Amino acid sequence: MDVGAALAPLYDPLMRIVGWTRTQRGVLTGADGSILDVGCGPARLANGSHEHYVGVDRRMAMLSQGPGGTTLVCADAAALPFGDGTFDTVVSTALLGLCLPAERRPILREMARVCRGTLRILEPIAPLDPVRRAVALSRQPVRLEELRTAGWHVTCVGQDNFAGVYTLVCATPTVRPASNP
Repeated sequence: MDVGAALAPLYDPLMRIVGWTRTQRGVLTGADGSILDVGCGPARLANGSHEHYVGVDRRMAMLSQGPGGTTLVCADAAALPFGDGTFDTVVSTALLGLCLPAERRPILREMARVCRGTLRILEPIAPLDPVRRAVALSRQPVRLEELRTAGWHVTCVGQDNFAGVYTLVCATPTVRPASNP
């Protein structure tokens, strides 16, 4: 049984109660143009996007909770079904910390491949002290070096959010896709 799929109907109400939805929307501050939300869950960032929004999640149960009229795609984050440089901004909130470091690299590379602008992630960033690690619900904190080795140039590291555990990190792809003539 897929626990994430079973919890899909409860995800939204729980995230609103704990304040995650409000914190999560901060990832869109400064985002421009087309937006790809990787690991979008029920796609609540679609409500705050001002341009073309596409949400990707591997669980159809989560996507089925999303807002109508929104482009939602059921796909693996390590094999995104989009062309090189398709999106101006790629965002992800609390996805990478759920993955083991070895699983993150192909996801980060795929994000770099489809991005022509900026990556904006909201994740626990290593190192975390024991208390903040416990609040992160045993997530695997992301190391900034992982972004660099996966094809990203880190441009900003924000202040800690959401119980001092999640940090907004912005980056640009180190290799830009060839522009279309």
